[in-house]
Parts: sequence; structure tokens; C-alpha cells
Amino acid sequence: MARHSKGRMTPKKLASFVLLILMIICAIVMIYYGLIVVKPYTFTADWILSQCSPVTVSFNGRLDCICTMGTDSGSGTCVSEYPCAEITVRYRTDGSQIDQKAKMLKSFSANHRNVQCVLKACEEDPLQNNKTIYEFVQKYGNTASKASYPCFYNPDNLNEVILEKTPRSDVIVVMLWPSLGFLVCLVAMVIIQCALTDQQVGDQTLAS
Repeated sequence: MARHSKGRMTPKKLASFVLLILMIICAIVMIYYGLIVVKPYTFTADWILSQCSPVTVSFNGRLDCICTMGTDSGSGTCVSEYPCAEITVRYRTDGSQIDQKAKMLKSFSANHRNVQCVLKACEEDPLQNNKTIYEFVQKYGNTASKASYPCFYNPDNLNEVILEKTPRSDVIVVMLWPSLGFLVCLVAMVIIQCALTDQQVGDQTLAS
């Protein structure tokens, strides 16, 4: 009977296993948000706020993209397309009276130096992608309105301009909760492992 009980999954061992799974999930979440939130933030944290005005708008064909199928079409991936819009803006660097021109992107991406399209829209329905792009161009690329809007430029490369950058508050929020979850699970697992060790020592003492 004693030999059989050693291989049995006790409540404490089960709790340790569940905590390990939760820790792995928290780690995956941290890695995911690290790539899509923290990395863009670190690259653009020093980019400087300015005011952009659209100069020219052009459409450079259509690009294919991998999309996620909606619930009506079943799960899985699909191939869609969207129009590649390019918006050239005028802005001024901090303390300068000289206008700079650059192609603007909506936000930073890992391969931003190889991206010319201001925005990527990749829904299953290409018509929805058209609508998203054209609405964005109408708002931020309307040269007739002569309106300006906040944007950010790279002081180390004046040809890099983005409309939005990740705020520090978003980084704190997305990393705080999975980090706390990982830490709590780790502490709980250590406590359970210590209790299991004490129990095994006690059982060995009684057996002897």
C-alpha cells in the first residue's frame, strides 16, 4: 500500500502541476506582449512629438495578407488583400523652422523600414479592408483640408514618422498582470514543494 501511495497524485502534487501550467501561460503572455507592445515602445520611446500636415497621397497597388477567418466561415486562416496607401507628410523638427518631408506610417512595426503602406488592414472581406484604408486616408491624408495632427518623428532618422506610438501606461498594464500572476504562482509552488519535502521527511522518520 505504501508503494502505491507514493505514485498517486496527491492534492498538493496536483496543485503544483496546475501552478506550473499557469506559470507557463503567464510566461507565454509576457513574451507575446513583449513582442507586440514592449518592443515597439522601446524603439519609439525617444521619438519626438510634432505636427504633421499631409502633402501627397498615392496608392501603390494591392497587397496580399494572411487573415483570420470569421465565425461564419469557420476557424482557420484565409488570404485577403488591401490597397497600399502612401501618405507623405510635412513636419518640423524640435526648434527648427525648416519643413521636413517623410512617408508616414500609422504605428511602428518590426520591419517598418521595409514598409511603405501607411496602414495594413487585413479582414476576411477585401471590401472591408478598402473601407478601412479609404476612411483612414480621408482623415489623415486629406490635402485639401490643410489640417494638421500630432505625429512622432525619429530624431536619428528624419525619414521615419509615425502617427501613434505606444504609451508607457500600456506597457505597464500589459506586463504587470502576467508578471504578478507568474510571481504568485512561483511563490505558491515553492510553499507547496517545501510542504511536500517536510511531509516526505516526516514519513521517512515514522517509517524508520
